[in-house]
Amino acid sequence: MSIFLRVEKGLRRCEYTIAALSLCVIVFATAVGVVSRYVFNSPIIWTSELSLLAQVWLTFFGASAVYKDRGHVGIGGLVEKCPPALARALSVFVDLTIAAILLIVACSEIDLIKMQNHQTIATLGIPRSASSLPVAFAMISISYSAIVGIFFGASQSRTEENTDVSTLGSVK
Repeated sequence: MSIFLRVEKGLRRCEYTIAALSLCVIVFATAVGVVSRYVFNSPIIWTSELSLLAQVWLTFFGASAVYKDRGHVGIGGLVEKCPPALARALSVFVDLTIAAILLIVACSEIDLIKMQNHQTIATLGIPRSASSLPVAFAMISISYSAIVGIFFGASQSRTEENTDVSTLGSVK
């Protein structure tokens, strides 16, 4: 397996792990918030901010991991009816378009991260850029996967040795 495919597989594992941990943080923060408010009648103000931040991380790391498994929603009926060469060309076009657009978004997001680094989320005491970091990471990671898909074949790079990660809810 090429180094590019191994990197993509490692990224996928990390993304699924971060997404799962983010989900655990959401559940924990929500539970702590509910218990503190309704049992002790003393709400903890940081729980909602932490839950929201974890939701952003879950969304973007999860989306990037799911893209690598081709688990995103797509309509492949038209492409499936095309001759193989045309279907491959359409796939390359889509992957190039996705990579280009997301890299442009990532560059803008990196500028935003630089500006937000000087601001803090008051209740958590961490830089506001923590909410933009997963967005930039996901854009770059999905672009990388799209380019790897072009050079190594989309089906091979996104499903090869995928026994470690569940593809629940995959839509093909």
